[in-house]
Amino acid sequence: MRKDDDIFSSLQHRGGANISVIADFEGNEEMLLHTEVPEVLPILPLRGMVLFPGVLLPVSIGRKQSERLIRLAVKHDSYIGICCQKEAGVDEPGFDDLHTVGTVGKVMRILEMPDHTLTAILQGVRRMRLKEIVNHEPFLEGRVELLQEEMPKKNDREFAALIESVKETTVSLFKNQETAGTTQTIYPI
Repeated sequence: MRKDDDIFSSLQHRGGANISVIADFEGNEEMLLHTEVPEVLPILPLRGMVLFPGVLLPVSIGRKQSERLIRLAVKHDSYIGICCQKEAGVDEPGFDDLHTVGTVGKVMRILEMPDHTLTAILQGVRRMRLKEIVNHEPFLEGRVELLQEEMPKKNDREFAALIESVKETTVSLFKNQETAGTTQTIYPI
């Protein structure tokens, strides 16, 4: 067995095409609060985007290290750590190039695109803090600690109003970008 297969076989998940970038978690909320993960996880650096717990996010895969990590995570149904890069232009990020608060996630699906690129559908599970990078090959691996979550009560009207406001603002921003013809440089991860 190769070293990278070894890494993922020890990270097996314990327990248990509409894509939304706002929130599309239909699973058990308890899973978000009580998921246990290994102390060391493969780390997927994202360029210019953040994944939140309970959210599905499509990401374009460009780096060979990211492709290897994604394929093995699917093969072994394992958790990964997902952190946003501080600077999108850095091709080989290290610890100092990453924001330390990130998300434990799962690769839900890999899509092979007609132009021969890969898109991975990620789902955030829990917030985490990246404490250190312990390995750079065959992909980044880092020591992580899970962060405590505070969930609002189901009948919290103020929270529901805030969420609705955030959704409306997000939709408005997207519409304004389209109207203004704003473009953004996209970096594959």
